[in-house]
Amino acid sequence: MRVLLAATPGGGHVLPMIPVLDAFRAAGHDVALAISDDMVVPGLDEGVRRFRKEPSHFPLCPYPRGARRTAWWGRVNTEMAWASYLGTKRIIEDFSPDLVVRDAAERGAYLAAEVAGVPHVTVLAGSETVLTSYLRREQGITAPLRASLGLPEDPEGSTQVPVMGIVMTHPRFFGHGSALLANSRFYRGDSSLPVRDAGSDTGGPSVLVSLGSSLAVPHEEFARRALEGLAGTGVRVTVAVPDRFRARLAREFAGARILGFEDLAPHLDGADVVVSHGGFGTVQAALHRGVPMHITPFGSDQFFNAERISAQGLGVALPWESCTPARLAGSVWDVARGPSFRKAARAFAEDVRRLPGLDACVRDVISLI
Repeated sequence: MRVLLAATPGGGHVLPMIPVLDAFRAAGHDVALAISDDMVVPGLDEGVRRFRKEPSHFPLCPYPRGARRTAWWGRVNTEMAWASYLGTKRIIEDFSPDLVVRDAAERGAYLAAEVAGVPHVTVLAGSETVLTSYLRREQGITAPLRASLGLPEDPEGSTQVPVMGIVMTHPRFFGHGSALLANSRFYRGDSSLPVRDAGSDTGGPSVLVSLGSSLAVPHEEFARRALEGLAGTGVRVTVAVPDRFRARLAREFAGARILGFEDLAPHLDGADVVVSHGGFGTVQAALHRGVPMHITPFGSDQFFNAERISAQGLGVALPWESCTPARLAGSVWDVARGPSFRKAARAFAEDVRRLPGLDACVRDVISLI
């Protein structure tokens, strides 16, 4: 079977697609990835066929919050979806896939698949995409596109996830009584993840500051506050920022361990605490290893993730306005020293390990299409 995976041009959208791509490939299927040429994808095998697709990047919203931000993103998301539709339509004609797998923000790909009559499934890569409210919001973006393509109206958003939504975490993350998508199914993303046995190393706690690639995050200032606050406290700090900030921070904090955009798995495996903006990919990577978190959210589903982390005792959340170097360091030490956080995170990781793997996901998808 030919499987086309399509993702929007952001690390939080692309990276969750890779283990799904690998699972289809391991099962013997012919896979290809449709993605912007501007995206560097850590962990992607060089042998995987790539198709260039627009849009090339996410633009930076000039409005931090409020009605103008909502209106701006509504317009930009529609423009991006149309560009993606045109590109994915061409790729479908070229590759002739039997199945399209798209990330939840990849609106153009699902429309192109529907027009071409190709079944499609969705990787629900953001926490809010697993909630029924997401479909209602998305329907407002895709309705004019559907009309322009001559597709039937879809007031309930049922065409967006018609077969299955793939979620790579445990449903209890979302809380009891949450309205989850009816077609969502839960899997562990990687059965080989080690569960961290905190305190097994000598010296102070190991802290990974992972700030993702979202343009909403003030990466350089966040990293600076973490490095300043934790300096001289006995904490071993590793900071990961987008490549464009790495050299300047390395000069300012000589001797600090500062990484660029790369595979963070080896650093996560040895971490006692993860400091993050709260992107769902980082949250999953930490909690699935049993590592508690400090989250300072900035946008999108990060506020929801911060609330869920706090509510379940998996870490602490601190708003950016309060995130001084001293308070950030205090928060990190509270998590590092608090056995309840480690216990809760380890219990969550064990629950995730009992979920079916992505090999089962591939079989489920095939049985449903």
